[in-house]
Amino acid sequence: MNKLCWSHSGGFKELCDNLINHIILFLDKPIDIKALSQTCKRLSTIVKNSPMYELAKQSDHCSIPINEDTELPNNQNTRNRRHALQQIKDCCSKTLKRSAICISSISVTILALVLWRTKQSDWITYIQQTMASKKDVQFKATDKFGKPVIFESVKIDPQSPECTKIIKSLSEIYAAAFIPTAKQLLIGYPEVVSTISHFKPFEPIVKKQGVEHINWPVAEEKMQAPFRKYFETKEVVLPNDTSGWFIIAKNKATASLLGFLQFSVSSSKEPGSINIDNFAFGPDSQHRGLGKLIMSSIFKFLPDTKKIYLRVLKTNTIAQKAYASYGFREYTPQQKYAPEDEVGPYTFSLVYKADKTQSLQKIADTLVQEKPTTQKN
Repeated sequence: MNKLCWSHSGGFKELCDNLINHIILFLDKPIDIKALSQTCKRLSTIVKNSPMYELAKQSDHCSIPINEDTELPNNQNTRNRRHALQQIKDCCSKTLKRSAICISSISVTILALVLWRTKQSDWITYIQQTMASKKDVQFKATDKFGKPVIFESVKIDPQSPECTKIIKSLSEIYAAAFIPTAKQLLIGYPEVVSTISHFKPFEPIVKKQGVEHINWPVAEEKMQAPFRKYFETKEVVLPNDTSGWFIIAKNKATASLLGFLQFSVSSSKEPGSINIDNFAFGPDSQHRGLGKLIMSSIFKFLPDTKKIYLRVLKTNTIAQKAYASYGFREYTPQQKYAPEDEVGPYTFSLVYKADKTQSLQKIADTLVQEKPTTQKN
């Protein structure tokens, strides 16, 4: 990609399909500098620095094609216009020479974008079909104490009564698992009571007493309800271009919930990648090695996964060490956090690259697929 258009190439990913199609069709036709200049700021600057627009404005015939074979009445007014159009043509020719690299860059950018979108569409289709085919499949494993657990998947659909019931059950695990890390975040960044919505109920307490004087047992009890509500109303609501699933861990003997992993795939993300949105186990299910098992189960449900993205709170050092042991590495996101992303500024971004490490894949090989003997709860 030539640096001439590099600063603008990222914008093509945000264009609507109709506009992309228009540009692709446009590049197959005789080049129109004026139209092309509207697709690239750099080219627009080049064109506007030339006398082309002024000449076009004077001739009052911007819409007449620059064509030597065009027949016009032979009068003085027409000759003036023909002369002006010839000057425009000469100017366009010079501008084209200066902007040839830019035009090529745009073509390459659009071609790459089309291929990227095709691959991403294929990836999303693969995930949807694969997860649908495994909706009744369970994978069995044993924790580090030898106790059997099973992993199964549920597509996130808040309109489904079954899924709604599961979401409500998982919200209790989410709140119980997240409250200790929320305490760490409050101590490290007291300002979150003003910047993160589900912390705002505690703003009066923090401002009045300060975090060092908070009665934490009482505060943690009060955190339960708002955190459950946040999970049920915010965390499971996905954008239109995003699909999501739960991978749920259950006690094999009792079918009781132990924890869950929530992941999603979006048309705006790179092909072959998924994003971990939530990852939680109840207090009684922790320190059993279940986190690594459920994370590795991704490669049982979706063997073609290339990258796994997730975020971890900056104050959650225990989770950071665990993810590092799984094979995750920190990276710097190319895009800044969206205004509605309240938690983003307090997190580190991590990625697991399947072509760089085999840690989770090796564990996934130990999971055994089996058909469920009872209907999901």
